[in-house]
Amino acid sequence: STKNFIAKMNDNDTFRQESSKIKSAEKVKSEFWSIIEIGMSRMMSEAPRIWSGPDASDYEIEKKLISQCCRPIMYGMISSCLIFSSFRISANKSFQEWRHIYFGVRSHSYKLSKPEATTKQWKSHSERQMEERRKKLKESMSIPSDFLLSVLLGFSVTGMNIRPSYLKKKFEDSPLLPGKSLSATYLCNNMADLFSQVDSTVWKNKENDKALDALANFTKNCLKRNEIEKRIRKENNLSKDQAIAIPESLFLEIRRQTKSPDSPE
Repeated sequence: STKNFIAKMNDNDTFRQESSKIKSAEKVKSEFWSIIEIGMSRMMSEAPRIWSGPDASDYEIEKKLISQCCRPIMYGMISSCLIFSSFRISANKSFQEWRHIYFGVRSHSYKLSKPEATTKQWKSHSERQMEERRKKLKESMSIPSDFLLSVLLGFSVTGMNIRPSYLKKKFEDSPLLPGKSLSATYLCNNMADLFSQVDSTVWKNKENDKALDALANFTKNCLKRNEIEKRIRKENNLSKDQAIAIPESLFLEIRRQTKSPDSPE
């Protein structure tokens, strides 16, 4: 009877654990993205110090990967700056005068024609004041409008250079890079903890949800890296918090495991 009682209590504990697991795909994604947002913020704040420190060579592969993924954003930012600069330079009166002198190109707003100049002389003081106010208002509005248009064009350049499937694959494989990994340090443990709290039914339809699929594959690769790191720590008697550099040979072993057809349960 005592064994039956203990077995019943264990069954109740198992039931409570299963019932407390997250079963909503949207909540799972929200929790995962929250972890990624916080982890990425910490990564980027620590990256300059770590990448220039004594262990910089151990992070070289991950640094190159991050640089490659950030290129479309850099292209967009550079394009925005160049477009905004061209807008402001072309609107400058000195530039318009220089362009007229050397290239014979006259802007519509550069000079008044003779009839307009004659008419302006006969305008009343109040009309001239009103025109000056309109002119100043137009000039003050031109800067925000030029900036907004430049940003929109910069976003367009970024969008044209982004390859979603490439970024998804690189994101999923980032924990499996040889050497040391900032993503493993600041993301993997929290992602693995949350992964264990998700009900297995959530992952059944992950093939139809690219975001959920990417998060599942990233976390699965984190778990594989964690196992390799545990082995290295045990063999070398290293502390739990010490960052581990995975050798190239073990990296190949991880890659072979990644190609296996198992799916997260």
